[in-house]
Amino acid sequence: MMHYFNGKPVAADYNGGVGVIHSHKNCTEWAPDVYFEDDMAINLAAEVTRSRRIKCSCCGIKGAALGCFEKSCRKSFHFTCAKLIPECRWDSENFVMLCPLHSSSKLPTETSEPHKQTRKRYNLKGVSQISSASKPGNDTSPMWTWPSGSPCKWVICCSSLSDAEKDIVSEFTKMTGVPITRTLGPTVTHVIASTDKNGACKRTLKFLMAILDGRWVLSMDWIKACMEAREPVDEEKYEITVDVHGISRGPQLGRLRAINKQPKLFNGISFYFSGDYKPSYKGYLQDLATKAGGTILQRKPISRDQEKLLDSSLTSTIFIIYSLENPEKNRCNDHALVFNRRRAEAQTLADASGGKVATNAWIIDSIAACKLQPLN
Repeated sequence: MMHYFNGKPVAADYNGGVGVIHSHKNCTEWAPDVYFEDDMAINLAAEVTRSRRIKCSCCGIKGAALGCFEKSCRKSFHFTCAKLIPECRWDSENFVMLCPLHSSSKLPTETSEPHKQTRKRYNLKGVSQISSASKPGNDTSPMWTWPSGSPCKWVICCSSLSDAEKDIVSEFTKMTGVPITRTLGPTVTHVIASTDKNGACKRTLKFLMAILDGRWVLSMDWIKACMEAREPVDEEKYEITVDVHGISRGPQLGRLRAINKQPKLFNGISFYFSGDYKPSYKGYLQDLATKAGGTILQRKPISRDQEKLLDSSLTSTIFIIYSLENPEKNRCNDHALVFNRRRAEAQTLADASGGKVATNAWIIDSIAACKLQPLN
């Protein structure tokens, strides 16, 4: 905790505590309009007042000063909440952050234009440095052969790799000249995912999005095989076939769906999310469902006959989705009771609208398999 009086750092009991602002160090440094002149925090009082009105998109509690760097984004976070979301991207030089929904946008350090928040603090420790191996002038000419004589248009993205695995991928990109990106943008061709001893990979947001986009999802063995051969090797042998939840062939089916230009997985399906969700998680589910071709209903669905009267062209199937997330601590000890209530509420809506009931897990399982799963 830091303590400020008129912007100057003081002891917590300075002036009897009257007029002293108590603020977390990280929250202060990452607040958008706060900057530092020597040790004085400028605009801190105004930022505290502003943030008191803003709810955190993660926990729902007010005091969220940190907004997404994407100008059109309305999401705000507490610094500590955003740090718990692995898909957030950070620029520690300019003290800005991109939320998971806009992680494919560029941060100031990724563009040639400087950002005004470089005024934050000149003596902060922990700013990332460029390693000597990646500095201009230290490059070496790799022994690598492209069969066609010109580089393939590969772009690599990593999913849940260990530090050691990241080092291997880094060596691969130096050897081949293939670019690597931290976000799953439209140019990515290969997602390299970490696997366990059984060859199963974790379900990350990148993994699920890669399936929906029809990208190659490969194990580290493909990178190693390419490096050993000093030329591209066939990807199909190294395509990941199962995830840690036992769903198989998702990446292959997603790739074939894209190649054959088949309809998207949730084409013709409308989703209504019923009941309690963490706001950030609900946003991810909705984004995934939309990416898969589904439509999100913002209002409770009315009866099918009423909908047809309002829209004679309506042909979509309605799915009422309820959450299998555990209830918040100290709110209810009987989780089964909560889940039964959620399902009953969803079933009531489904009966009224002629829809079907499914869980949030059904959406994820279906995307991971690239195939609609049975409704249990």
